[in-house]
Amino acid sequence: MSIAIEAAGLSETQRQIVDLAREFARTRIEPHAAEWDRTAHFARDVLDELGKLGFLGMSTPEEYDGMGLDTLTYLLALEELAAADASVAVSVSIHNAIPATMLLRHGDSRQKERWLKPMARGELLAGFALSEPESGSDAASLSARALRAGDQWVLSGTKAWATNGGTADVMMIMVRTDRPDARRGAKGIST
Repeated sequence: MSIAIEAAGLSETQRQIVDLAREFARTRIEPHAAEWDRTAHFARDVLDELGKLGFLGMSTPEEYDGMGLDTLTYLLALEELAAADASVAVSVSIHNAIPATMLLRHGDSRQKERWLKPMARGELLAGFALSEPESGSDAASLSARALRAGDQWVLSGTKAWATNGGTADVMMIMVRTDRPDARRGAKGIST
């Protein structure tokens, strides 16, 4: 155990989670990370394993089948994963920090049951798409749109750098839902 972790005064549970992340990173990620980078391989199987261990539900409360971790433990676990491969840590962190948090804060009970619980259990991998070629990550400059067609939404536009985009089971996509002739700035953007 590192001196920094000992100095942090972590509980036994916190230490166990960080140790599990470190051991997983050392045995399942680190030996393959250079090859994954060289071949542009996305290690979905490794993310699925992390999900089974609870790491895709780190920030989700227990009532929604997550681990309900505090921020320090969450970040220390991510740091252990990132030490082996930053891309794995980014996939885990985006899943936890954006789609899961958005569903927790803004989803209704049906959405939480359908999406959040399976995401926390690692049964679904979430992705997130904000950035666009012309606007980068400036949400106020988005041009991708969603139009209501009956009881569904039809998306149009281009996204770039969509985290987990090629393999996610569910995507959260930031789009404009206001009309071009009545732009509402940031208030015209939905997920």
